[in-house]
Amino acid sequence: MWRAYEILIAPSQDADGKRVLLHFFGLSKDQICGWIILLSFLGGTVGLALLAYGLIGRIRKSRLRQTVGWITYAGAALASPLVVLVSILIFLIAAGIEDQTRFEAATGQSVVVTQDAFDGDVVDIYTEHGGFHYVWNRSADELAGFPRVKDRNCELAAADKVLLLSCGAETVTVVP
Repeated sequence: MWRAYEILIAPSQDADGKRVLLHFFGLSKDQICGWIILLSFLGGTVGLALLAYGLIGRIRKSRLRQTVGWITYAGAALASPLVVLVSILIFLIAAGIEDQTRFEAATGQSVVVTQDAFDGDVVDIYTEHGGFHYVWNRSADELAGFPRVKDRNCELAAADKVLLLSCGAETVTVVP
C-alpha cells in the first residue's frame, strides 16, 4: 500500500523496500523544501532584527545604548552579504535548478526524466502511476552529462510492452 508521505521523498526505496512515488505537479520535493527554508530564513532574519531593536531600546544609559546600537549595526552590515548570498542559493533551490522533463508517447503513456542541477550525472526515469503520480523506474546513466536531457531532441515511443526513450544516439528501454 502506498503511503502519503512517499510522494515527497527521494527517488529510491524507503526503509521497508517499497517503491517511491513522485508527485509531478510542477514542484518537486526540493522546490517545496527550498521555499519553506527560504521563508524560514528570511523570517528568522527579520525576527532577529526586531528583537535586537527592542532589546537595545531597553538599555537605560544613553552612551551604552548608542555603543551597543552601533556595534549591532556594524555586525548586521557585515553579515548582510552572507544573508543575501544564502538567500540567493536557497532561492535557486526553490526555483528548481534541477530539470524535470515529461515525455509522452503516441499511445498516451508518459515518463518523467529528472536530472540533477550540478553536473547532470544523475538521471532518473519515472513511469506513470496515476494522474499526477509517477513511480521511480530506473536510473539512466546513458543520458547523464551534457547536453542535458531537456536540451536534446528526445522522443518516447511505445513498443511491445516497453517504452523506448531515444535521445540522439542513446536509446533507453523503460519497462512500465
